[in-house]
This record gives sequence, C-alpha cells and structure tokens, in this order.
Amino acid sequence: MHTGCVTRDGDNRQFTLFDHTDYEKLEKLDRAVDSIRTKFGTDAIQRAVFLKKDGINHMSGGISGEKRTVDYRNEKVR
Repeated sequence: MHTGCVTRDGDNRQFTLFDHTDYEKLEKLDRAVDSIRTKFGTDAIQRAVFLKKDGINHMSGGISGEKRTVDYRNEKVR
C-alpha cells in the first residue's frame, strides 16, 4: 500500500507503508555536498572507488569519457 505526500511548496514524495528513510537528513547532506562542490569544485567530494580510476570521471556515474555525452567540467552545481 502506498500513500502520497503532497505539500504546498512543491516538494512531493511517495512513501511506502514501511518507509523509515530520513529524507530531511538526506536533503541536508545533498545541500552540503552541493555547497562544498560549488565552493571548491566538483572534485572536492567523490567516492573513494574513483580515486585511482584513470579515465573515468567520478561525476559520470562510472561511465567512461568515450561513452559519456555530458562534459561535467562545464556543468555548474547548484
């Protein structure tokens, strides 16, 4: 059984009956990561698994540069 959550501020999310995820905490984490990347660049925070991966940009989700269609060096994090 699913229940919907509709708010006036446009922040909509569908929950399941047993969903115990702290979405507010995840949103705060996302904002903090975005703030750090805006201030220090997209490479300031990345998953450790990408530290020694040559040719694979951590912002590409593990897709090599040849297959990627977006140049993340030119994208701005908001």
